Amino acid sequence: YLHYNPPAPHNKGESKNQKPGILFCPGFQSNMHGSKSHTLLSYCISHNYEYTAFDYHGHGQSSPHKCDEYGTIGRWYEDALFILDHAALSNQQIVVGSSMGGWMMVLLAQERSCRVGGLVGIGSAPDFTVQLEKHIQSNVTLATQMKENGFADIPTEYDQEGTYRIYRDLLEEAKSHLLLHNANGEQIQRNIDIAKDVPVRLIHGLQDEDIPWQSSLDLSKQLTCQDVELMLIKNGNHRLSSTQHLDRMVDVLDDILRRVHTLESSS
Repeated sequence: YLHYNPPAPHNKGESKNQKPGILFCPGFQSNMHGSKSHTLLSYCISHNYEYTAFDYHGHGQSSPHKCDEYGTIGRWYEDALFILDHAALSNQQIVVGSSMGGWMMVLLAQERSCRVGGLVGIGSAPDFTVQLEKHIQSNVTLATQMKENGFADIPTEYDQEGTYRIYRDLLEEAKSHLLLHNANGEQIQRNIDIAKDVPVRLIHGLQDEDIPWQSSLDLSKQLTCQDVELMLIKNGNHRLSSTQHLDRMVDVLDDILRRVHTLESSS
């Protein structure tokens, strides 16, 4: 994992752990060294915030191989929870989640409400496995490959080899962690309970061809916390990694931190 621990404050009466830390959860088949992570690290160094990022099992430096049959939503959530519990030192963490990381951040907020002080989702992809499964089932070649081999190689522009290998175990195990759907892949309306005072900001591109922006809209509606805002970027794709989009991410994080400081001052 990647960890930046800021210098101790000049004021001896102030503990550096009193300031929130920033925890970054990357997306599926992404890693802790992407442009979003580097932008967040630079921000934290400049503003004296702790920063933590990590690679899930089978991603980046966590494994010499790509995602294998042992890579599941539950496994990656356990990775995120372990990092929150054992690597992120500040008492309160603002969790920034990109794509699949937007799913992870909500699961963390549900499990560790005492540690998560705010959420920033970028192209959030809760329940993206439902979409994957429907895509496989609708394609004869992919459906046959899944039936015969227990995996399907889905074409993608994000991998040098041109495909992502999706295992049946990933799709089946994910059903235990769905937020917006039931186990049959049907969209449902239910409360997603996280602490009511946690500010949540969701950023999504209207040109996102991988995860429709309605996914972030549905998430915003079903979160039970009160301070939730959805920002739609007209020219934004799924990655939202241009300079303009990265600047927007930093502005949103700045706003979250100000709100968290305000809440702390008034409590």
